[in-house]
Amino acid sequence: MEIKSNIDPVVIIESAFSSMFYHLFQDEGARKYFGFSQISAFGSEEDMPVWYLWVEGKNGCFQLELIEGSLLYPKDQQLEVCTSKMPVIKGRFAIRYYPSEDEDNFETYSYFEKLIRLGPLFDHTGTPTLKGKDQIHESYFIVGHIDVRTNIARDFLELECFAPERWEDFRVDGLYLKTPDQDNYEAVTPGEQDRSVFGWRLSSFLFDKIISGFCYTFKVSPLAVFLSREKGFSFYIDEENRVAKRKNPDLKQFRLVCGLGLEKEDSNPYREDKNLNLYIQSVCNRLNQEESDIMGIWKRHEDITTRRINPDWWKAKEMEFMEDNILHCICYENH
Repeated sequence: MEIKSNIDPVVIIESAFSSMFYHLFQDEGARKYFGFSQISAFGSEEDMPVWYLWVEGKNGCFQLELIEGSLLYPKDQQLEVCTSKMPVIKGRFAIRYYPSEDEDNFETYSYFEKLIRLGPLFDHTGTPTLKGKDQIHESYFIVGHIDVRTNIARDFLELECFAPERWEDFRVDGLYLKTPDQDNYEAVTPGEQDRSVFGWRLSSFLFDKIISGFCYTFKVSPLAVFLSREKGFSFYIDEENRVAKRKNPDLKQFRLVCGLGLEKEDSNPYREDKNLNLYIQSVCNRLNQEESDIMGIWKRHEDITTRRINPDWWKAKEMEFMEDNILHCICYENH
């Protein structure tokens, strides 16, 4: 098979997520069941896809932004089961959460994040304005990441969510701001913690819904699900805004990997024992390279032993909700 050099990984990843979101948000019953409320899509300044997602149970808003897209050629691949001799498409999403000021976790954000969130760079929807989104530093409001891997045939999809228990920032030299009277105000004392956001709790909450959406849309169940943990870290920021990342033995970072074969399950080659075992081994190898300790591997919902894995991922393919062909509008009008 001849591989064309004009493969655009961003377009392929955007197409997969757009198809899932479109199908899910046009099915009122499924949208409500999986806990989505509203959606808004646009392109970033770098022309990368971005979605705002409002979900039940959260007063704030999630942002899902594709920040990387690349091709992995055979010599660099770790997903032998879905590659053959074809390149693998890989992407990385940043997960941001814009809290509502009435949420308990609002106070866990950094001093600057709280000031920005309450300022003119945000509109009534709780998201950045069109001008504001280009003025907010890319590191602000980050809670986690999602890696995506697929192949040229687009019959395989892997989703991997990873985030620390908490994103912790410490101000080494403190943080001093000017008051309206031009007096110095000590916002954060030297060495004090400025940020302690629950990264994994927020990231896995959204990730659960995204996996459910893919399983429901493509009528498939996970090939295998992996949960692992590794050493966490904290960030130390000096008065020049130079950032040092240091391991923190008191924190953990978690990874949740879900592999999906997107063909009909009764004829899905990835479910054959040989291929499935090869895939499982390839993921284990990758997690070991990340020095991530595997906490569990699940191939069936009957084997689930933790609340962090949702049995609905296996059941979603059997669910039916839509009772009519009416298209539902669930977008914020000004986005």
